[in-house]
Amino acid sequence: DGRSFVVHQIPYFVASPKKPDIKADSTVNEKGKVEDPKIREEATSFLNTFFKVYTTGTQEELSYYIEENSIQSMNGIMTFKEVQNLIVKNGQQKDDYDVSVTVLFTENESMGQVAYPYQLTITKDADRWFVKQINHH
Repeated sequence: DGRSFVVHQIPYFVASPKKPDIKADSTVNEKGKVEDPKIREEATSFLNTFFKVYTTGTQEELSYYIEENSIQSMNGIMTFKEVQNLIVKNGQQKDDYDVSVTVLFTENESMGQVAYPYQLTITKDADRWFVKQINHH
């Protein structure tokens, strides 16, 4: 039901798995990075607000920050901690920016911290910023 797990067969103890040799490629191409400190500051401020509302706001509150109502609120699941590794590039259209960012969250049940990489397209319309698109890496 999305809120709990159910064991539907007899659980068995098994040997510990061997640690896999997995290396995540977390590098982001910085070519074309926006150097304007005002845009970077505004984008950082907006993303801090957006991810806070993304994890604590209602769907109605979140809709104020998104262009289309296709992003679901994570209210009650995770709590936003901070934005890290922000890279802002010019987007495809005027006033659009492609953003690569790592976002640190705390999972509400276990209180474990997780860092998720995101690719976003954000846009500035007059004095407001919006998320046009959000993708996990």
